[in-house]
Amino acid sequence: MITEIDPCVDYAFKRIFGVERTLPVLTDFVRAVLKTGNQSVADLVLLNPFNDKDFADDKLSIFDIKARDLTGRLLNIEMQLFGFHVLLQRILYYWAGLHASQLRKGDEYEKLRQTISVAIVNSTIFPEVSDHHHLFQVRSAKHPALVFCPDLSIYVIELPKFKRTVDELRDSLDVWCYFLKHGKDLDKDALPEVLNTPFVFQALEELEMLSRNDIERERYQARLKWERDQTCFIREARDQALAQGLSQGLSQGLSQGLSQGLSQGLSQGKLIARIQMLQETLGVLISPDEALIGSTPDELRLRIVALEQQRQAHR
Repeated sequence: MITEIDPCVDYAFKRIFGVERTLPVLTDFVRAVLKTGNQSVADLVLLNPFNDKDFADDKLSIFDIKARDLTGRLLNIEMQLFGFHVLLQRILYYWAGLHASQLRKGDEYEKLRQTISVAIVNSTIFPEVSDHHHLFQVRSAKHPALVFCPDLSIYVIELPKFKRTVDELRDSLDVWCYFLKHGKDLDKDALPEVLNTPFVFQALEELEMLSRNDIERERYQARLKWERDQTCFIREARDQALAQGLSQGLSQGLSQGLSQGLSQGLSQGKLIARIQMLQETLGVLISPDEALIGSTPDELRLRIVALEQQRQAHR
């Protein structure tokens, strides 16, 4: 049965990975992510199991998945359907909060255990590199192999960059990335061999149960609508900023001389619009007008050339 339920919508994501019965699914996913950073994880304990009754009281009360492994390490796993300009700051802030929560008044620092964040993002946030999977740690700028403190590890997965076909899947992380991108079109009873694992099968069973239950499906649809609305709000805000930037460009041009100012203002506005259109096409974060207006035309043209090259590389 093809469910047409997108596992990247956070309601579905937490139903798959954030309930007690699917703890083996979460564990397998986390192990796949950490393996690429040469890290391992012991069996997990959920710290905030998902409760659909709580969701019924507040349709926006979906939080990140928090877990602890048997060695005491803390993990925070989140799914972001769309990127926004403070996403990286948010990830770091919630990592810091979870790490600090380990200590109570009077506790020694030696009590602290490693805290790991895993962020899956359904947009491109690092367009300067083609890799879809990243591990960030605090390291020496002069000696990159020198880690300041192993307690900080942040993994980021950019799903739009993952373009492998079923025949190209190489490891368990590839399998999970493929599931997240294409899960709504998969049939658990007709899976390709590489995807036919007990954990993917159980994840698809969760999607199937969600799709068959009218109440559950309605909650999923409500969350999907909310996330789509947020995307529209962001796009409208960007368009308004662009219009304001064009107006500012025209006003600045008039103060320097009507004819020359109009030409320069319109030219800059067109370059800014081109940059933002290419960023939207690539699925990367859209640069706000105020970050671009101060650039010279030559600087804007260089950014356009770089973005055009990225677009060609992604084809």
